[in-house]
Formats: sequence, C-alpha cells, structure tokens
Amino acid sequence: MKNSYRFFVILAVVTGVSFGSNPAQSSDFSFNFATISGMTENLFDDSSYTFDVYETSTIKTYYYPLSSLEFGLVGEQTAYYWDQISLSNVIGGIEGRFIPLPRTSQWAFSVYGKFSGIRYHDDFNGFDNNVGKVEIAGGYDFNPSLSVRGGFSFSSTSYISLDIAHKEDVEYFWGGNVTLPGDIGFDIEGGLARANYQYIDLTGDISNPDVGLSKPASHLNGQGLKVLYLSPRISRLIAPKTGLNVLFTNRNFQNYGGQLIFGFSTSFLSPWASVWEGQAVSANLKSYLVPQFIITAGAGYWDKSFLRTIEEDYQFYVALVMDEPNIERRQDWQTKYYFSVQWPISSRSGVFFEPSMRIDYTKNYSTEPLYTYRDYSFSMMLTLRI
Repeated sequence: MKNSYRFFVILAVVTGVSFGSNPAQSSDFSFNFATISGMTENLFDDSSYTFDVYETSTIKTYYYPLSSLEFGLVGEQTAYYWDQISLSNVIGGIEGRFIPLPRTSQWAFSVYGKFSGIRYHDDFNGFDNNVGKVEIAGGYDFNPSLSVRGGFSFSSTSYISLDIAHKEDVEYFWGGNVTLPGDIGFDIEGGLARANYQYIDLTGDISNPDVGLSKPASHLNGQGLKVLYLSPRISRLIAPKTGLNVLFTNRNFQNYGGQLIFGFSTSFLSPWASVWEGQAVSANLKSYLVPQFIITAGAGYWDKSFLRTIEEDYQFYVALVMDEPNIERRQDWQTKYYFSVQWPISSRSGVFFEPSMRIDYTKNYSTEPLYTYRDYSFSMMLTLRI
C-alpha cells in the first residue's frame, strides 16, 4: 500500500539524519516531529462503515527565552487517500506556558495558553474553526506520597461560517494523588464544566418560512450546560516491569432539561461529539519485560447518554420539530480494546526516536440505529524529538 511505503521511507530518512550526524543544537530550542499512517474501516463511527486510509504529520517547535517560559509553533496536516479526500485538513497554532517556580519547590503553578485554527477542503469548509484556550493550574506536594492540585480553564471554539455553532467552555477542576499501603497508587480528579449551546425554541411560530428559514437564529435560545464529573484511578505493579491501572469515570448533567438541539451539534466534526453523561471503566496494562520495547494493552466500557438532537441540517427542522414529542435522547453502550508496541531509542547526540504501532477494535450499540457499529483500525507512528 502506497501510504505504508511512505511511512517506511520517512522512517529510514529520519533514522539516517538522527544517527548518522551530530546536529548543532541549542538549549533554547526544541523540535518535535510525529507522523501517523493508518487505516480505519469506519471513519465516521456509524453504520455507514466508511473505509479510509490516512496520514497525519505534526511539527512542533519550542523556544525557551527563560527557564520558566516556553513558546511554541504547531503545524499539523492530515490527508485522507481513499473515500473522503475532502476531509483532509491543515491546523496551525501558537502556544505558550509559564512555570515560575523551580522544580525543587513543593508548590507548583503554571499558566498555559494557545490559539489554533483548522481548515478543511471546500466540501467541508463549513466546519473551519478557530480555537482559543487559557488554563491556570497549581498544586502542592506534601511529601513524595501525597499531593493535591487544582485549576481553571476557559476555551472557545468559533466557527467561521456558522455563528450558531459557536461554543465556549469553562472548567474548574481539582485532584489529588496518594500512595497507599502495598504500593498502590490512588489518584482522583473531579470538576465542574460549563458549556453554552443553542437549542430550538418551540414557543414561537416555527412554521412560518419567512422567519424560520431566513432568520434561523430567531428560533434559538442560549443555555449553559453544567457537567459534574468524578474520576478515580488505581494503579500498581502486578509483576516485574509490568503495571496495571484501572480508571472509573462518572459524569452527570446538572441542569439539562431535555432541550432540543441540531444534529450538527453531535456529528463527526462537531465539538459536541464528546459531550455525554454516564459511567465508564477502563483498564490498561503496560509492560517493559521485552528489552527495549514498551507493550501496552487495554480495554474499556462506556455507558453514554447524549443531548437530545435532531439528526438533520437546520433547513429541515421545521417539519421535524412537528414530531418533537417522539424525539428521544440517544444512548450508547460502547466497548473498546487496543494493543500497542513502542520502540524508544535515544542516540548519542541526544535525539529521541520512537517508532510504534497500534491496533484498536470498537463495538458500539446505540438506541439510534445509525450509531450501532463496529470499527477496526491499525496505525503506525514515528516520533522524533531533538
């Protein structure tokens, strides 16, 4: 397959550059490069079973004017080669991080910010958007076995050609980590997130085409969705050079009254696709037993309830809302398995180089038949850090 050959060509070239020379380096700069080549039999995670082959290349360059200050430029390109070529896109962005306290301090504090934009081909340019994020976090280490943390973040997703899809998120989070008897690590994180969304106002005259279609925003109201979550994790060594961690997650909508929103709010490219309430559990096993390799395997189960949606574009909502009492919230039950192998290598010149591969299998059952599906995917990845 042409895409796989390209991956191995890049692998050979980068290996030669990294290990056959001693590049001049400056402690004020760092460079990260990663490329992923893969295939999936279900690109859209639905019953359409859209097969595709893709490649994603990411370049990150960081500059450190001070030991406590970091600035970065990030570029990413994703290309699809089979059925959905128009989904190919480019991402560009800048980011910065300020960590004023030394590593030896028991206190930790950081300020992080980023701005990025994604651009698709013409067929999907309605999803072009810009994202901005600011996060402030801090923590305190009481001793090597006990620490606490907390913070605040704000992010905004702004669609260039679709005003009603704008989304803003505010999150307050806290957590702690403690080592229990038997060398059992226990970590817990909780938080409250708030996001705005637009829902259909059913009180007006939505059947009037002069109002309903020419001025769609006139039938939308804003609402702030609050999500409370709690996520404990247990980890420990179960054999020499082999560790296991188990993660539990519980998420609950605090003020959602069943308001009706549009399908674009939960589709493949939407920022709302990850918004759900319910429970999840996952287990991950990581082993260093094979010399020079890291082997990881995992499995998880998710029980998700989504927002109540109309799975159509805005132009069709008038007819569909007439059937509004029959529109129910979508609920999914999902199982995932994965297996990965990493081969980390460090050269004498200080270059870090890691080829890896990963296999994923997902099975999803949904109350909405469109989202009852299975998916198998395979990917190869190359990471380079200078």
